Amino acid sequence: MRGQPSVHGGCNMKENLGFMSSSSSRSPWSWRRVALPCLLAIILRLILIGYTPTEGFADLSVCGDLAVYHETALRLTHDANAWFVQGSNFGYRAPLYFAYLAMIYKVTGHQTYHVGQFAHLLLLVIIMFLLYKITETWFGIKVATITVWLRAILPTFVVADVSLMSESLFDVWLLAILMILLAHRSGAYRARDLFLLGLFIGAALLTRESAQGFVLILLGVLVFETHGLRARLVRMSLMLLGLGVLLIPWMWRNTLVWQSPFPLALTSGVNLHTGNNPDATGEYVAMTQPSYMKIRTREFDRWHRDQAMQYILEAPGRFLISGIKKLGWLVWPWTLRTEIFDVPFFPKLPWFFRVVLVASSSLAWAAVWLLGLVGLTTRSLDRYSWAVILLLAYTCTLIFIAFGTPRYAEPIILLLLAPTARVMVEFKSVASTLRRPCLRAVSAWGAVSLVGVLWAVILAQKFS
Repeated sequence: MRGQPSVHGGCNMKENLGFMSSSSSRSPWSWRRVALPCLLAIILRLILIGYTPTEGFADLSVCGDLAVYHETALRLTHDANAWFVQGSNFGYRAPLYFAYLAMIYKVTGHQTYHVGQFAHLLLLVIIMFLLYKITETWFGIKVATITVWLRAILPTFVVADVSLMSESLFDVWLLAILMILLAHRSGAYRARDLFLLGLFIGAALLTRESAQGFVLILLGVLVFETHGLRARLVRMSLMLLGLGVLLIPWMWRNTLVWQSPFPLALTSGVNLHTGNNPDATGEYVAMTQPSYMKIRTREFDRWHRDQAMQYILEAPGRFLISGIKKLGWLVWPWTLRTEIFDVPFFPKLPWFFRVVLVASSSLAWAAVWLLGLVGLTTRSLDRYSWAVILLLAYTCTLIFIAFGTPRYAEPIILLLLAPTARVMVEFKSVASTLRRPCLRAVSAWGAVSLVGVLWAVILAQKFS
């Protein structure tokens, strides 16, 4: 297959474990390969939008983040002072997704919940094209085509794309970062690429606070790939320049509001407390604080962080055991049960379609975890593989410290779609590799077994 590293040579113990560039011959870009799955994706999401209340959800306590993002963006649209208010969700959470929705509402002149959902369709189109280009470069046309079809029809993505959550915008920045990192051979970046890399990292940071580690990881990649102190300093400076272009305005805003540019957002304390209190189960539970304390403030964030650190230091063994449960929740299939039945996000959706969505979402999410890990570990360890491994390691570290939920695995699942498609395209070759006593086979079976063990941990918790 064009552009696909050989799997038959995968059992050689001398295989290259460093960065490899794709040896695929380039073919002319054709938008037609993305247009049809993109069109189907939009149709599926428009159907779900039709089952959503036009004005959104009146009960913020029930519908959680969806209503929070929508209502906060509306306040930003109508009141300029809302951009500089203490205790608002804007500033408590990373700000860029709020700003994106507010911009859409302002430009269109319409502020219904449906307009926010339509804004997500624009992000969907961008994601589909970026995903295809990245996958085509490293896996070939056939795998790339199947990958975008999977992104279009997987039930969890269908629901997530019409829910006003920050994941879709974060995926755009993640794929844009990968486009730059994976478009060139090692060390072949241009000055413009490094500046754009900094911009996209800054955008990811302002979309999800948890992306702070991206800065250190990507600086490390640049240092590793660059020879000579002067060249390293120049490249890091260009990336930091792009990063500063986005972060400095937000740091200035924080200085006006809090008299300090940092932290960029205020959710880390409550996240730590959620996952590290004596009653923690490894997944999200609502936390309380003293009645005198104003929520979503720096004091609120600091109090929760101090409580979490106290619990961790008092019982480090409990912290380690809880960390395993958190990882179990990370890899647990995203069933959509809460979104479809408990809340529900789509109150007008017929009962039969709710059951189909929940059942198919669970199976598809589990299949992508297993097949994606197999497809990743049975191919050459190239730059794409390293990108997924680094993202997986970083996400697991964050989850082990904070708390776990299948929602946080969404960027990982997005990048595992291509290895999953590769297994579908080269099933016989992959199966042959798995039957051989080699490093790739051991890695694949080990990864699948680890996911199985973590699933067993969650099942034991559910039935205990």
